[in-house]
Amino acid sequence: MTHQANPRPALKAVALAFAVLAVFGAGCGEPVAGPTEPAGTTAASAGSATAQRFPLRWASLTSPEPAGMPLTPYFDAIRREQEFLDSGEDLRAKWVDQVEAYVAQCMAEAGFEYYPTPLLTKDNMSAIQLAWREQGLLTDPRLPVPALPDDRQDVASGGYGRWLGVHVNDIIEADPSAYANPNLDYLSSLSAEGEAQYLAALGEGYHHSRGDFLVQTWTLNHGGSGCTVEAIRQIPEPGADYVPAIDAFEHLVFGGMLDVQYKTDQDPATLSLNREWQQCMNDAGVDVREEILTGDGGGTSVESGPVSAFRLAVQTGADGQAADRSRYLDETLPKDQRSLIGSGPELAIALADFDCRGQTGYMSRLIAIHRGLEQDFLDQNRSALDQMAAAIDRNLQAAGW
Repeated sequence: MTHQANPRPALKAVALAFAVLAVFGAGCGEPVAGPTEPAGTTAASAGSATAQRFPLRWASLTSPEPAGMPLTPYFDAIRREQEFLDSGEDLRAKWVDQVEAYVAQCMAEAGFEYYPTPLLTKDNMSAIQLAWREQGLLTDPRLPVPALPDDRQDVASGGYGRWLGVHVNDIIEADPSAYANPNLDYLSSLSAEGEAQYLAALGEGYHHSRGDFLVQTWTLNHGGSGCTVEAIRQIPEPGADYVPAIDAFEHLVFGGMLDVQYKTDQDPATLSLNREWQQCMNDAGVDVREEILTGDGGGTSVESGPVSAFRLAVQTGADGQAADRSRYLDETLPKDQRSLIGSGPELAIALADFDCRGQTGYMSRLIAIHRGLEQDFLDQNRSALDQMAAAIDRNLQAAGW
């Protein structure tokens, strides 16, 4: 049977992983118009914007690590695996295409439309995803300090870069393709009864989400019924042992990096360094300060150093007036008090930050602290990391890649 559209508000399952954004940051530029999606488009084309590029530098709350850090070889292994995935030779990417085609045919037989969604690669990323990828925001080891260019003139002209904050509507405005998902749009066009029938027909054989546009997750479930369940029964997954190992490897490496970043940020030596930097900023007339933050579990942490300058720049409007600190990223604030737009007051804060980092030897001292903590993590997890990196090497060698 055919299911008629219903003019109810679209269901936009597009919640951001805030913890990820807090680490990587985001950027914004002039709004980029996405193409109107014709009927029958695939989710791949809906999410692809490789022909559209943001010419602006993206701001980030983290900076690239220098080469030769303890975890560099393991991030290199992940990067090689990602390049292999992008090459189109990865068996899992081909398997996803086969499964998705099966699901589309199965859903069509049930009277529904379904748009096949490929595994996320550089060829079907949105413009924002691609910009973050090329800048290394999603793949490279990072230091817990906002990124600034090496050249003072670049800081004077561009500051920290452009930043959108965390509000979904702002991201969609800058890059409509970032959340493009014709399956969600189609589902929202159905009646309540049609939605229930659609989801029942789809089943829960696997879940893969482009809602959180930074990652695409898969969780297989061989039980139950529905098109997705039948698809993975009929088309066995390749590398059933290898894929979970890679997922575990990435979780260990990136999870370890986040833990090291936090420990670096809260290390007594870092806090002392931040106070030197803060005195320099205050002497330059920039009102940054150390703050105690309380987490959901009641624990506290110290926010200080260049991240406080980044926050101040985000909250400072084009007229030089800063929003109250308690309203950081408040969606009701004007955009220039919850994002980075490249205004003169923002640039002045970033330039003072650049100068004070130089006067305090900030980066070299922070890197030394971070290196020691990263080495501690490696010493505790070397065996597991080496085994997983070796698994990647074996997989690539077996594929002749």
